[in-house]
Amino acid sequence: MEDIIMKKNKAKEKMLRGEIAIGGEVNLGSILSVENVASMGFDFVSVDNQHGAWDELSTMQAFRSIALYDTTPMARVRSNDYGAIGRMLDIGPLGLVIPMVQYRI
Repeated sequence: MEDIIMKKNKAKEKMLRGEIAIGGEVNLGSILSVENVASMGFDFVSVDNQHGAWDELSTMQAFRSIALYDTTPMARVRSNDYGAIGRMLDIGPLGLVIPMVQYRI
């Protein structure tokens, strides 16, 4: 049986060590922009689905492009919705930003 190699979450590892994780965000809906940002050496690249021009297919392609570099793919989901969050996790980011989260005591 072959060993399964899982991509490491470089951003999470740094934060767990108390270090700062620095990232970029893409929202143009362009795979070329993703590859340019991912190649800059950031700890993570976030694909902004809330404010950006991304659909499900282009987001998946963006994650594939990010995976070519030593950076962590992340995403901002469109809304704080259980289905939207689950579907985004199915596509493959290693971290999510959830908008419109309200904390009540």
